[in-house]
Amino acid sequence: QSVSPHYALLGDILVDGQRMHALIDTGSSALYFTWRDWYERFTFKGACDWLETGCYVCSTPCGSDPVTRISHADQTAVSISPRGGKLRLGSTDVDSIAFGLVVAQDPLPDLIPPVNSIGLGIIPTSNYQSLMDQLRGRLGSTTFAIYLKSNPSGRPLGEVILGGGDPGKYVPPLRYVQLRSQQEYLVTIGTYQ
Repeated sequence: QSVSPHYALLGDILVDGQRMHALIDTGSSALYFTWRDWYERFTFKGACDWLETGCYVCSTPCGSDPVTRISHADQTAVSISPRGGKLRLGSTDVDSIAFGLVVAQDPLPDLIPPVNSIGLGIIPTSNYQSLMDQLRGRLGSTTFAIYLKSNPSGRPLGEVILGGGDPGKYVPPLRYVQLRSQQEYLVTIGTYQ
């Protein structure tokens, strides 16, 4: 996984066999992906090939109701419609996961490119069960760990582990970071090693 220039952690994920890069979002609980038909309607045919995060291609008709609007802290908003499929997280395949497909965005995608989102936040999203709730019972716990580290190239790297942590990923003692809010997983990070 890599960290974008704006310090957003992007994770690699396979959705129904399609490779995506998705924002690891602790401010939202929604799991959603950019729908190719919608995105290329506002841009141009083949635009998904240039979109860093990738687009989801439906093998059967999609884009149905109900549509749920999700507003983000950066003043963007997306509207998503329900879909279900198979995810590959790391080396693990998970069948029957519900997610959303982006069918609208404010501002429009020609002004701000859309992103895919792996929502790990605690605030529920209407009409959607969070990924962590869907994985409940398959994971040892509903906790997750985000590890950030520097890279010789200067580009920071990170890793997200769902269901716990990995003591081999840090130098003891582990320091917990205080949350800025009890309603959201927001933290302030000054540096990383």
